[in-house]
Amino acid sequence: QKMIDHITGGSEFLYVTSSNGSTPYINTYSGQPMIGTVCFDPGSQKLKVYDGGEVRPTTDQLRQSIFNILINRMYVDLDGLLTLDLYAGSGGLGIEALSRGVGFCAFVERDHKTVKVLEQNIKSIDQISNEMYKIFTQDCVSYLNQCTQSFDMVFCDPPYKAQNAPDILKSLA
Repeated sequence: QKMIDHITGGSEFLYVTSSNGSTPYINTYSGQPMIGTVCFDPGSQKLKVYDGGEVRPTTDQLRQSIFNILINRMYVDLDGLLTLDLYAGSGGLGIEALSRGVGFCAFVERDHKTVKVLEQNIKSIDQISNEMYKIFTQDCVSYLNQCTQSFDMVFCDPPYKAQNAPDILKSLA
């Protein structure tokens, strides 16, 4: 049973802690679509984005800020965590998490064409092995309603037009 105790927010992110105070759930809001780099090799890895979809990649600066807050201010040890990236899009948040030491990331994205690009992005990074991730091509609410796996960290960055944020929060609770 996942329990939510505390919600705080700012102009850039929403942070929710679990009942034990150690499990962060992040919902990011990015401003401008900017394709970014990841921690494995800063400055060299560019993520592809499917142009025809609703994907708006999280900016490099915002991703870096999220992880800097988690690591340097909240003292979250990412090593080996099980991570869920809802509305994965290009995979920026989950890939960044994998690059910083999480043990596994489940990516959930409903758009088949976006999933193809997500797969390309993940496979383009040699340090990510097949055992470190799984991609689920389905709606996030449906995934959460059938999921039996517990996660240590959840990223949820829905499209601006998404109307199911309350359903997602209920499913996480």
